Amino acid sequence: MSEFKREDRYIVIKRSDLKKVPVSYRSSLVEPMFSLLSHLPRRECLVIESDWPEYESYWQMIERRMTGQPPVTAAEELEAVQHWRGKHALAVRERDALQQRLNAADQRIDELTAQQAESRMITLSGCEFSEHELLRTAVRMVTGTSRRGTLRWVAMKDAFCCGSGVAHALCRRFGFDPDETVKP
Repeated sequence: MSEFKREDRYIVIKRSDLKKVPVSYRSSLVEPMFSLLSHLPRRECLVIESDWPEYESYWQMIERRMTGQPPVTAAEELEAVQHWRGKHALAVRERDALQQRLNAADQRIDELTAQQAESRMITLSGCEFSEHELLRTAVRMVTGTSRRGTLRWVAMKDAFCCGSGVAHALCRRFGFDPDETVKP
């Protein structure tokens, strides 16, 4: 028996997609298509979109029928269900993990925004700066002392005469990677 090949034999347009066709095209494309239907044989079809979990299993069923193989067994069907159930569970776990990261990032943004709003204003040489602005600029502009570069938190520790915990916290507060290498 010859090798099974999927064929592009039908033109299918989803009704909800027709509603998205601009009005200016409807009279020239959509309406003539409906009049064409009266000249074609009536067919009833089952359409399964490629993003549906059943898509590949139905292709497998059609391929088996066309190549003379026996239909899918209950065991194979169960295996397919378990496969997709596993994929679904993995996707749910990944989604939940991403949601937690997003929530943490939103909370961090809220904290930083609140800190920035609470920052006092300082006037230096007639120019006004917020404490937040000055600290952020210092963290951003800190440079290393070695030709090969210095970790940002080490440069912060040296610049602010503070411990490693405070240096790390300053970097993170202003959105910088403490372990980033800064050049002299």
